[in-house]
Amino acid sequence: MTNLFIKKEEFRWSFQKKGKQVLNVCTRLLFMAGVVMLMTGMPTAAQANPTGGTVVGGAATITSTPAELQINQTSQNAVIDWSSFNIAKGETTHFYQPGTSAVALNRVVNSAEISTINGNLLANGHVLVINPNGVLIGPSGNVDTAGFIATSADIANDDFMNNAGAGTLGFNIAGGANASVINEGKITVEGEGLAALVAPTVRNDGIIQGTLSKIQLGAADTFGVDLYGDGLISLSVGNGGASRTLTAENTGSIIASGGTVLMTAAAANDVVNSVINDSGDIQAQSLVDHNGEIILTAPAANVTVSGTLDVSGATGGGDIKVGGDAQGGGTLAHASTVDIASGATLNASATDNGNGGNIVVWSDNGTAFHGAALATGGQNGGNGGSVETSSPVNLQVSGSSVDTLAPEGVAGDWLLDPNSVTIQPSGATGSDINVSDIDNAKSNVTIQADNKITFNADVNMGYAGVGLTAKAGTAGPDWNGLTAGTGEISLSGHYVRTYGGYVMFESGNTISVGNATIYTRGGGFSLIGGDINVNNTSIATSGGAATFTSTYKAASSNGGCGGGNDNDNDSDDNASDGQISLQKMTLNTSGGTAGGGITIVNDGFTWNGTPAQLANNFGNKNSFETSGNAGKVSITSHSIRESNNNCISAGGTNCVVNDPVPLTMLTFTADNKTKTYGQTFMFGANDYTLTGTLAQGDNA
Repeated sequence: MTNLFIKKEEFRWSFQKKGKQVLNVCTRLLFMAGVVMLMTGMPTAAQANPTGGTVVGGAATITSTPAELQINQTSQNAVIDWSSFNIAKGETTHFYQPGTSAVALNRVVNSAEISTINGNLLANGHVLVINPNGVLIGPSGNVDTAGFIATSADIANDDFMNNAGAGTLGFNIAGGANASVINEGKITVEGEGLAALVAPTVRNDGIIQGTLSKIQLGAADTFGVDLYGDGLISLSVGNGGASRTLTAENTGSIIASGGTVLMTAAAANDVVNSVINDSGDIQAQSLVDHNGEIILTAPAANVTVSGTLDVSGATGGGDIKVGGDAQGGGTLAHASTVDIASGATLNASATDNGNGGNIVVWSDNGTAFHGAALATGGQNGGNGGSVETSSPVNLQVSGSSVDTLAPEGVAGDWLLDPNSVTIQPSGATGSDINVSDIDNAKSNVTIQADNKITFNADVNMGYAGVGLTAKAGTAGPDWNGLTAGTGEISLSGHYVRTYGGYVMFESGNTISVGNATIYTRGGGFSLIGGDINVNNTSIATSGGAATFTSTYKAASSNGGCGGGNDNDNDSDDNASDGQISLQKMTLNTSGGTAGGGITIVNDGFTWNGTPAQLANNFGNKNSFETSGNAGKVSITSHSIRESNNNCISAGGTNCVVNDPVPLTMLTFTADNKTKTYGQTFMFGANDYTLTGTLAQGDNA
């Protein structure tokens, strides 16, 4: 047997010499390595281009020239089995196909190697590369085709040949459970083609690009795709086996101008987890008549974004959906958790003349939002778009930045939609929102909770014209579906300030405002819901209108003075009359060029065919004041009740009056609209005439 070893002394001596001595040792070492490989059966180095090609479906010829390996495909679809599919740096494999819709499926068989592409893979049609061990496009790799799929999953020849032109291709033969498809080079798809990487682990560290194209990273064992339908891939995972994680990751650049980028994974199960990570740059910037779309989600997946998602465009922004669709609706799969990390940017802005787009961040179990979201209107026209950051279980918002302003239009909206939430001064944990994120928002802000909203911090919104809406337990204009105990908003010992923006609290049950200050600097103020309790609070709108509306309440109950009756035979027995209780409240809508009006509404739904007779509670020393040309006080109610159950008839329903009540307990002033009505309000044995514009009709 040939001696394959060199004494250590001989090795050292040889490298101390010059010229041939060193060359001889190197040559001998290389020879020895080759002998070892031959003896042990190790795979030899990858060939320059694919080898061992056999056409097993359709028609094609394979020829080799000094410059490239050529595949001349004459049928619309073709299947070629290869013993290896590798392209070395500087080499080219070129598919010449009948047209851009032609498809060539390339399958590696009887090999334990992955496919490595470090050279050029060119085609005027679609090229599919299947290797159950995985595929790597290396740093020098360049793929330029009308469409490209690299995957570890396989498909039967007949299924491919019969369905490649129309219908779904089912890649139902799983490759290695730990196979990966990785791009470190450059993949370009022309026209509106599809570029897809599908395997249990997929990663883009390089560049994938196209115009009006669909680019997808899918972590799965098997999948289906309709190349000429929607072009979107449906993913699945095998059952059983060892515990593992399906991963789709982007650290590079994905660019699909006017197209769609999708990062997803197959549904997780008892032994398989799904993870989606983006720390790179994903762009689907909108073009004229083609809004871009970026979707990152998978069933029960954990999704993390620390990079950039960009669907901005000159004439309008596109759509970004992370973890699901708006408020968990639509057909998109729902992620389990989503983390928008500090430094991440989601951009759906219009840059010239158009409306901002839409950004949705949703998860079923926990959303953490610490990044930036932009959906601004164009500099030369258009309105702001919408941003949503939501989770029904846990929502954490801190260190974020949201901008939906529109220099030449109307600002957009930021929706936060948890189950229950607390607005905290700092340190968001659990289901909390840092108040500074609301203060600094360049957007109208809506906090919508199924259960409870609690303000534990002062709110001071710093941008002109944007407002705050808090909704708890509301279910739309018909109030269907409300049940006892749903919906509660609490503001106690804190203030809410805006610079011309509105403030609205809307609840399906109770709104409690105590020891608080609300100052809108020209914006409107509204409390809408079931029971409304305001105590020791100052409200100043500087010209904005103020409205208190109590028409429905989630839980059934009998009203107080003139209250509605609970009827078990009524088909809508989960709604009842609400009450408005105002104690030691100062409300001033004076200011501006037109003073805001004051409207108090406690009226209006039908209970067993009879208008409900609802109650308003007015406590001690309330003051209502408006001014300006539009200032007006309007009360719409069947009855007004003092806190000691004394009643004022104000809607045609008589109430029993028990004791006299001083006039000073209820004072109305309406500058520039002073009018004395003949209506007399009965307080015991005393008659009082109310001065001011009190309008529910002239019978008020």
